[in-house]
Amino acid sequence: MGERGQYAAVEAAVVNYLFDRRGGVEVATEVPNPMPERFIKVDRTGGRRTNKVTERVQLTVLVWAPTKTEASDLAQEARGDLDELDSVDGVSVYLLEEVGGPTSDPDPDRSSPRYLFTVALYLRTALTRAP
Repeated sequence: MGERGQYAAVEAAVVNYLFDRRGGVEVATEVPNPMPERFIKVDRTGGRRTNKVTERVQLTVLVWAPTKTEASDLAQEARGDLDELDSVDGVSVYLLEEVGGPTSDPDPDRSSPRYLFTVALYLRTALTRAP
């Protein structure tokens, strides 16, 4: 029998983490209809397993708010929150790398201010025996 890593449900864990940190702001992996004025969407946009116990997970975080200034501020707050993340779904985050900092990206479908940024989380998991 071999060993395999147990990888985290990263999107869901980061959604819950940001929701707890940004009290009152809805956070999800899908845009709800109707969308609230202030909203954060977390998307897994890539990554790779680097060996049996480590994985690099790339996440893009999209942030909407009523004004460009508010969207920028909320993106900066979420960015700061992720800097303090030490585990997801019980798996250690041993490095957070910023892939792309907060960037204005107005939502053409809603004609509303939106910012986005992208991070890579490096996760270390434990090995378990494969059946």
